[in-house]
Parts: sequence; structure tokens; C-alpha cells
Amino acid sequence: MNKEKFYQYIKDFNRADFEKVASTYYTEDAIFDTPDYRIEGKEEVKDFFTEYHKGMDETMTIENVLVDGSGVAAELWADMYFPVDRPDFRLKPMKKGQSLKMRFFVFYDTRDGKISQIKLCRRSVEFKAAQP
Repeated sequence: MNKEKFYQYIKDFNRADFEKVASTYYTEDAIFDTPDYRIEGKEEVKDFFTEYHKGMDETMTIENVLVDGSGVAAELWADMYFPVDRPDFRLKPMKKGQSLKMRFFVFYDTRDGKISQIKLCRRSVEFKAAQP
């Protein structure tokens, strides 16, 4: 995966078309690894992102990115807005109108131009109250 393809991946991810993201960017045996959980298989990763984003709008922004022949290292910001209540949100229950901003360090292993593993580390989280 080159830098241009990675930037396109983030654009497609921001559109929340996880069917396209999975089929275009992930290997069949893709793994999504975080300190809290591990999801294995392209379909399972796609299903996770689809479910995770229900009732939430997320925009990822690239702060820094390094690409080499075997992977990508990126510092990303995620701006999340909740247009509906999400009492089941993984970090904490979120109310309609609330938002949060998270900083991530993510390492993507690649194979044949596709992502084979995503290793994610949260750096910081900022919660914002709903606007009146």
C-alpha cells in the first residue's frame, strides 16, 4: 500500500461504506487488534465497523503517516458526533448531540497492497457535552 492509497482508504472509511472498505482494502484474513479486543477476518472486521458506527458520524484525519513496503504507521484524529443516543457505545454511554475526539496511533501491516492487520493504540480521548 502506498501513501496515496492510504489517503484514499481514510477518505473511503470516512464515508462509512464499510462494504467497499473491506472489499477494497482488507485481506481475507485481516485482523483488527486493540488493547480491548481482537477481531479476525475481513467480514468480521467489516461487521464490527458497521455496527460500531450506527448512530455515530466519524471523521478520521491524518496527522502523520509513514509508509514502507510492509506497512503504514499513522497518527490519526477521530472526531465522532452522536446524532442519537448510544447507551451501548464501547467507551461510555453517549447522548444525542454529544461528541468526542480521539487521538490514535495505528500500525497497519500490509500484504499484496491490502491491509492484513490493524494495530490500534488510543492516545487521548476528549468528551464534549451536547450543545443546547
